[in-house]
Amino acid sequence: MDVIGKMKPIEIGNVDFSVEDLKESLSEFAELFRQRPILDNAGGMEAPQVFGAWFMLKHLKPKCIIESGVWYGQGTWFFEQAAPDASIICIEPSPDRIKYKSPRAQYLPHDFSVYDWSPLPHSETVCFFDDHQNAMERLSVATKWGFQHLIFEDNYPRSQGDCVSLKTVLENAGDEAETARKFLDVYYEFPPVVKGDKTRWGDVWTDDEYPTKPPLLEEKSTSMEDFFEGYENYTWICYAKLKESPSL
Repeated sequence: MDVIGKMKPIEIGNVDFSVEDLKESLSEFAELFRQRPILDNAGGMEAPQVFGAWFMLKHLKPKCIIESGVWYGQGTWFFEQAAPDASIICIEPSPDRIKYKSPRAQYLPHDFSVYDWSPLPHSETVCFFDDHQNAMERLSVATKWGFQHLIFEDNYPRSQGDCVSLKTVLENAGDEAETARKFLDVYYEFPPVVKGDKTRWGDVWTDDEYPTKPPLLEEKSTSMEDFFEGYENYTWICYAKLKESPSL
């Protein structure tokens, strides 16, 4: 049952993997994380955020990935590892900032909404958004082109963040939430790998104010120590699967 409110995180539909699948993938990812090309990714994704995106891409095995918002390029490198046979399209308005550029990727400078995506295999493409834009507008454009698989990194909770997120829309309920649900076949928030006492905004991380799934790790271990750095920057990263024919 979908639950709206403060008691528990919202979830729509079902994913075909389990929390145990996520936990079993942590060791593989931790080893991969130690090989990352950018050691200081300040302003970009930390290990807890990259893990969710890497896991989902590895699980979906897409033929194409659209990465909207590249920052230094750390995410691009992890996407290559997760989906070695996928083509990658990177959208970044400030390309001079990129430190890692993939030889497999095509780089574009303008917004996701302005391009003609008709040549892509839409049902086998994953759109990854780390661009701080309105998620509702992204749903609309993605639906227009027939994309089905979306990942939102900037999935901020109510009263926080710098963009309209699916989490905020769904938690606030109302007409916009009903519109979002018409788009969505699946909405799944990845649990934090580690949960701290405070959020990235410095306030107390309570489930009443910030409904969050239980963390994957409870105790620190040497093999998982990377996940204990940057955990406070968790952003409720989510996977959204769009309906093929939404009734709007």
